Amino acid sequence: MGIIKRIASLLKSNINDLLDKAEDPEKTLNQIIRDMEQCLRDAKIEVCRTVKHKKKLETSLEEHREQVGIWQENAELAIKRSDDELARQALVKKRSYSTLEKQLTTQLEQQTEAVETLKKRLQELDTKIDEYKRRRDLLVARQKNVEAQKKIQVTLNGISDPSLFDAFDRMEDKVLSMERQNEAIEEVNAALPPRNLEDKFSRIRDEENEKEVTQELVELKERLEREAKE
Repeated sequence: MGIIKRIASLLKSNINDLLDKAEDPEKTLNQIIRDMEQCLRDAKIEVCRTVKHKKKLETSLEEHREQVGIWQENAELAIKRSDDELARQALVKKRSYSTLEKQLTTQLEQQTEAVETLKKRLQELDTKIDEYKRRRDLLVARQKNVEAQKKIQVTLNGISDPSLFDAFDRMEDKVLSMERQNEAIEEVNAALPPRNLEDKFSRIRDEENEKEVTQELVELKERLEREAKE
């Protein structure tokens, strides 16, 4: 029982110390679980020692019971031979072993009870550690969720910055203003007469000249073909 209490006390002390210094919850929880598992290993060693001592008591008790039986037989043998003194000595020896047998029986009963109690506490500790592992996993998941929400909130706060929306609105107004300006210029240009009338008439004259040259070329070819036939 003492080892379980000492382990529990040590474990509680370590956990409190870790929690006081905790910066990374996941690392802290993992360290607590490792400390628990180390305590479980230490407890198993103590239980094994207790069981070993119990077996030793059982062996010693069996030996003393055998000695009680042997000296009982010796006393009976001495009586059969009419040697009361030898029988008395045998009974004294038997009583000595019998007394030790009773003491060992009491110790074995206590040790057996202690072993069963330790085994039960050990099982409880093992179950408790499994429970804390599951709780650790849940807490780590919740921690990561909190961190993710915090990052999302920071991002959303950045996106929600009024200056960003104001800048977008200003740019939109600028683009719309440029569009309206272009439309106004096109409307004004459409209402004004052409500024290069001379160029337009010059192109028309060039086109007429081109037609006349083309016609003259056709006529020349036709005349040459007629002369060739004559």
